[in-house]
Amino acid sequence: MDSHLVQGTPYFYKVTMTTAPVTSPASATVSATPLPPSNMSSLEPSADAFVRGGGSANANSGTAATLVVKNATTADNHRKAYIRFDLTGHDISATPNASLQFVVASAWDETTPWQVYGLKNAD
Repeated sequence: MDSHLVQGTPYFYKVTMTTAPVTSPASATVSATPLPPSNMSSLEPSADAFVRGGGSANANSGTAATLVVKNATTADNHRKAYIRFDLTGHDISATPNASLQFVVASAWDETTPWQVYGLKNAD
């Protein structure tokens, strides 16, 4: 099983079998491209930003190329990211399940859990 795949990205595999102390030659290369299920649709964000705690708390970093999230112990380095989706015209009551996929571009501490919250415009 291969997890954390990105939809639409081709992946290439070779298989070997190991039975101590021998490893078989590698199989021919095969490829697979994960696609969303046919009843699934994708929705791109309409806006995003991250804010930094401390002295930069009022600065909106919405023009940055990446979203920065950091659960630092010092207020100056604490960062939160926000992503907005425009759901106009979408019947969200008819959508019982949704998933959010993030692509991590740099270091990620897998021991620290992520917290994701849904907010409405009035929140």
